[in-house]
Amino acid sequence: FSIFYGGWIYPVGAHWVWSNNGWLNPINKYRTLPSGAIDYAGSGIVHLMGGTAALIGAWVIGPRMGRFSDEWDGDKPGTLRTFRSLWSGLGTFLLWYGWYGFNPGSSLRASGASYANGLACVNTTLAACFGAVSSTLLQYILRRNWDLVRLCNGILAGLVAVTAGCAVVQPWAAALIGIVSGLLYYGASVLCMIIKIDDPVEATSVHLVNGLWGLVAVGLFADHDAVTNAIGPDLHYGAFMGGGGMLLGVELLAGLVLILWSGVWSFAIFWVINFIGYLRVTPEVEKMGLDLEHVEMTDQQKRFLKTGRYKYQGEGGDKQPKSTIATTTTTKGDN
Repeated sequence: FSIFYGGWIYPVGAHWVWSNNGWLNPINKYRTLPSGAIDYAGSGIVHLMGGTAALIGAWVIGPRMGRFSDEWDGDKPGTLRTFRSLWSGLGTFLLWYGWYGFNPGSSLRASGASYANGLACVNTTLAACFGAVSSTLLQYILRRNWDLVRLCNGILAGLVAVTAGCAVVQPWAAALIGIVSGLLYYGASVLCMIIKIDDPVEATSVHLVNGLWGLVAVGLFADHDAVTNAIGPDLHYGAFMGGGGMLLGVELLAGLVLILWSGVWSFAIFWVINFIGYLRVTPEVEKMGLDLEHVEMTDQQKRFLKTGRYKYQGEGGDKQPKSTIATTTTTKGDN
C-alpha cells in the first residue's frame, strides 16, 4: 500500500495543487477555473488525502478483537491495553518540532521570504496551542478528567488545520482555526466510536477532518496582503476578509476531489490486499499481540505483556514489582 500510495495517489494529487501546471494551482495562468486552491503546506495534499486513506483502511480491516464487544452499548468501546501516554506525548512534541520545518519550509527559500516564513512559524505555534486547549477543555467539561492523549491530538489537529493557510492568514485567525480544530477533532473522535470505526491513532479525526477544515479556513480567512506576499498578486482571498466566496468554493472543490481521489484508490488497494489475506493477522496472533509475535523479547517481558506480572526467579512464585508504571487502557469513549 505504501508503495502504491507514495508512487501514484500522492504525486497526482500534489501535482494538481502544487505544480505550476496543475489544474487547481492558483498561479497557473491556463487553468480552467476562475481561481486556484491555496494549500500552502499541505492540509489537503498531505493530511486530507492521508486521513482519507486511513479511514478507508480502518473500515476495510474492521475493528480489533474486543474493541466493540457485546457487553458495551453502541458508542462505548471495550477496554484494551494500549500504549503508555508518555510515548504519545514525546512523539507529539517531536512532530510539533518538525512542523517548524514543514510549514515555513514550504516557501522553498529563506532569502526574500522572511515575512511569509515568520508568519508561518507564529501561526503554527498559535494553532497548535489553541487546538490543545480547546480539545482538553472539552474533554474535562464532558468527562471531568484531564486526558494527555486528547491534549496531544488537539495539538496535532491545530497543526494539521493551519498547514494550508500558515503563511496566508493573520495570527488571530490562526488562533481561531486552532480552537475549531480541537473541537472538530473531539467530535469526529466520538463519531468514530458511534459508527464503530476502530482508528487507534485517530488519523481520521486529526488528519481527514482537520485537513478539510484547513482548506475551508483558507477560503474564509486568507488575507489579501499575506496571499500577495506568500504566493503572488491578483489572487482571490478569504470570504471573511472581503474577498468574496470564490476562493472558498474552490477550496471546497479541491477538498472533495482529493477525498474522492484518495478514497477510491485506497479502497481498491486495501480490498485487494484484504482479499488475498495480507491485510490482517490471524486471530491467534491478534489475541497474543503483535509484539509477542514479531519483537524479540525475554521470557519475563513476554510474561509481563500477557499477564501484567513478573516471575521472580528463586523467590518461589509470582510477585508484582514493588513499583510499576500504570498501563494506559481504553475505556468508555476515550481512545
